[in-house]
Amino acid sequence: MREQTHIPTATSSLQTRETPRMTIVLRPVSQTGATHARRMLGRRAVRLAAFVLIVAVSGCASHPDATTAVPAGDRPGATNGASDVVQAPATGPRAAAVVPAGLPVPADPVLPPAPDEALSLDQAVQRAAMDLFASVPPAVRTGRERRLLVIDPLVDGATGGQTGATRSMQRSLAAYVEDRQHEYELRPLDTAALNQAPLVLVGSVRGVGRSGLAPGIPEAYRIWFSLADLRSGMVVGHGMAWARPDTVDQTPTAFFRDSPAWLVDARTQGYLRTCLSKVGAPVDPAYLDGILAAALAADGVQAYEGGQYEEALELFQSSRRLPGGDQLDVLNGLHLVYGKLGRPGDAEAAFSELVDFGLRHERLAMKMLFKPSSTAYWHDPASGGRYDMWLRQIARRTEPSGKCLELVGHTSPTGPLALNEKLSHARAETVRVGLAKHVLSVGEEATTRGAGSTENLVGTGADDASDALDRRVEFRPFVCPDTGREAGASESRSAS
Repeated sequence: MREQTHIPTATSSLQTRETPRMTIVLRPVSQTGATHARRMLGRRAVRLAAFVLIVAVSGCASHPDATTAVPAGDRPGATNGASDVVQAPATGPRAAAVVPAGLPVPADPVLPPAPDEALSLDQAVQRAAMDLFASVPPAVRTGRERRLLVIDPLVDGATGGQTGATRSMQRSLAAYVEDRQHEYELRPLDTAALNQAPLVLVGSVRGVGRSGLAPGIPEAYRIWFSLADLRSGMVVGHGMAWARPDTVDQTPTAFFRDSPAWLVDARTQGYLRTCLSKVGAPVDPAYLDGILAAALAADGVQAYEGGQYEEALELFQSSRRLPGGDQLDVLNGLHLVYGKLGRPGDAEAAFSELVDFGLRHERLAMKMLFKPSSTAYWHDPASGGRYDMWLRQIARRTEPSGKCLELVGHTSPTGPLALNEKLSHARAETVRVGLAKHVLSVGEEATTRGAGSTENLVGTGADDASDALDRRVEFRPFVCPDTGREAGASESRSAS
């Protein structure tokens, strides 16, 4: 097996097949107990490292939906992976193919396998699970009592969220443990289980193309499982396998589809580093620090997706109060449930905290629907009002920082490269105009450019909800040149 992980404006109309969404990311250049213990820790969603409010853009889609999800029907029709983890190196803005900075990747290259090595997703889960448990040292799995084991919600290694594939993998993995690993007692991830210092199983799945983890259409998907021992603080098991692309459903689950913001924070980095770690390596401290809060947030995710909004609100609020509770899922969750509960003022206040969170993590973005092959937003009164609020808060929270913004547009790989570059630039320009509507100085001092599809995260070219992050606009703050602006300046010339 071989190893290298895939990480994966103006109102003119441009004729290209690139589609529905664009993500906006804000990245500063220089700068800047819980009462619900009974439910704690069901499942937890993790996110990638650097906050991005995803401005989804509609390119080829024919119909927008009522949420921020990409419309359906957007377009017709081996090295050992148990290697040490390194941070993806920062690359210049014109790099042809880059892995986002801050995203954990294996030290050794990960290249696609021979065709006969890739299995169906379910078979690959079984193979990786067999390798995982076979690698556990005898001292860990022998004793008079069965070792307690919990599964921390599996994640997509390119986005850090939960998808159809990760949910399917988790169900298969739980069945495998119960049917074939009788030395372990599988329990839900909750407070009672954590108090007994269990083994925690983490896992991710990520596409690998011809260039490895750099942007490109995945030729196979790599699965990583690791077993973290909370007694010793060490990784005690590791397993890997390859899955065929046609068996991997990358559609985000409802919470991650609806979330306006996407973050790669320290917690998510820690989770992914642990997935990639060798047996005998220490469990990443960032993963351990927020495990309780993240588990509560995961329960909130489940409550949200089940329509239990009051319960979800209490869970997210409880998670926020815990040490390590300053997490993207928690902030996204608060914003979403306030909206569902008909509390627009609280929803906007929660969104402003998302913007601040993104600024602290040197990146920001949001999901917005554009018309097919156009820079005009879909005509949807509800969505239009939400987008206007998002831009208002981004402009107002950015202005006091004293920074200017470089807005970089992105597209999926669908369609001609040159036209996608123009479309991504034009959509970034549309966002700049929207910012200027609320704080004129922020919009006037922003710069824009288009990256096309050279920095994709998912890379499939599906042009639907599964690769919405590939159609984004990044906000990269920098010190304003020759303006004399300082943090805290109040020269807002607001047009709203």
